[in-house]
Amino acid sequence: MDDEALKEKKRLEEAANGHLNDWDRIDEMVQAKYELVQKMGKGNYGTVWKAINKINRDRIAIKKINNAFVNKIDAVRTLREI
Repeated sequence: MDDEALKEKKRLEEAANGHLNDWDRIDEMVQAKYELVQKMGKGNYGTVWKAINKINRDRIAIKKINNAFVNKIDAVRTLREI
């Protein structure tokens, strides 16, 4: 990992208040576009993060759904969430 990547990882870690392991599981494309601000909550189906669009600075919520399509019932519930 180069110096810039290490700095970004440290910044995300500080912003996430110790929740970097959760954030690391979110796709790299999402990390490239959004800046993690804070973990808002965690439930049975996933975790919600407050984030900022790096380009236009809009504030958004990102919901990371765990094991969304492991079985048919969870898949239907996931699609309902969307």
